[in-house]
Amino acid sequence: MNQNLEPSKEIELSIQNRDFDGALKLCDKYKSNISNKEYFYLTSVCHRYLSDTKEALLGLDKLIQIDPNYGRAYQEIGHNNVVLKNKDRALKAYLRAVRHNPSLQSSWLGILSLENSNEELIKFAEKNVFYLKDLPPELKTVLSYTHEGKLVRADHICREYLRDHPHDIEAMRLLANIGSDLNIYEDAEFLLESALLFDPDNPKIKYDYINILTKRQKYGEALKHAQLFYDENPSNINAMKLLSTALF
Repeated sequence: MNQNLEPSKEIELSIQNRDFDGALKLCDKYKSNISNKEYFYLTSVCHRYLSDTKEALLGLDKLIQIDPNYGRAYQEIGHNNVVLKNKDRALKAYLRAVRHNPSLQSSWLGILSLENSNEELIKFAEKNVFYLKDLPPELKTVLSYTHEGKLVRADHICREYLRDHPHDIEAMRLLANIGSDLNIYEDAEFLLESALLFDPDNPKIKYDYINILTKRQKYGEALKHAQLFYDENPSNINAMKLLSTALF
């Protein structure tokens, strides 16, 4: 074992170096040192790269039994079904992947490669691909960790990033969302208020700000901002939902 690396990191390094047989051996060697979730995910990735889709899918089935909300598992199912030329299964898997973890750019690209009739879905996928393409690597990690429930790690990385980029609007928004998930609503509200000062027309920040006002039971403020948001975007479904929630 490389003394400078955790077992899972050593396995991931072997995969990055395309030593898939070696990575599989490491998975078995360190099976007691990594979680079952990590074991089935990493071995499934190796089996896919070794063109053993049957073994990969068997491992992914076990992985989903452990964590049915793990987006990366569905992404792998999508990749394997692309190899097997099961277009419908692949598309469904990619859609489930991004539903659980919208930071998975490969799944968005997979959707674009398979979908050719649903214009609304194509535009939505393209929008997310461009968003992730422009997102700094640190914030991609923050987004992924947030959707995988690794909130403390996501919070730490996001705060570190903001120390070097104190006016990054998207970083402020992502940190506010982490705070909201951790039920630290006051900090989340402050971050979103600050972000709005820098970018008052940003619809994502407006949406999140209204949501946090509602969670803090500031219903009058939430209604005021929801009405303004709707007046600016009367055809926006999210604006309609926010106003409906604020009214009731």
